[in-house]
Amino acid sequence: MSEIIFRKATKTDTENLVKLVNSAYRGDSAKAGWTHESDLLEGQRATSSSIQEFLNKKDSVMILALQDKAFVGCVQVEKDNAETCYFGMLTVDPQKQAFGIGKKIMQQIEVQAKVWGCKTIRATVIHTRKELIAYYLRQGYTLTGKSYPFKEFAPDQKQMTDFELQLLEISKKI
Repeated sequence: MSEIIFRKATKTDTENLVKLVNSAYRGDSAKAGWTHESDLLEGQRATSSSIQEFLNKKDSVMILALQDKAFVGCVQVEKDNAETCYFGMLTVDPQKQAFGIGKKIMQQIEVQAKVWGCKTIRATVIHTRKELIAYYLRQGYTLTGKSYPFKEFAPDQKQMTDFELQLLEISKKI
């Protein structure tokens, strides 16, 4: 496997980011990996406008992981305040999962957090995604005890469950 190169996304990357994120989170292509939400939610995980919103937001970056010039992963990172940053939409191409790309992206989140002077990184995870929560715990994150109704943060996402999804907050000191 060739080297992974990281860079910040630009507006010209939007359509490739939409394709990558949606292929990893939703639909049949996502089921090739272990991090999908296909059984919980339907519709797109990302749109051109949502990606553009992240790219235009102050103190927000999307970090791309490229291998042989192909998009193999990404993550959105934003500064919450002077001490804390948040990451979301951590994505690895379903065909490339289990090769350590996610762990390398996690390292890039820490690099960006340190650039901003943050001492804590946080994220939220759907409560039913036990394998993903376990992955984050192995990376040094802990559950904060805070939870939020999923529909408050993603009202446009259609749930396929007969129960309300919750987002559990995780965090890590760096």
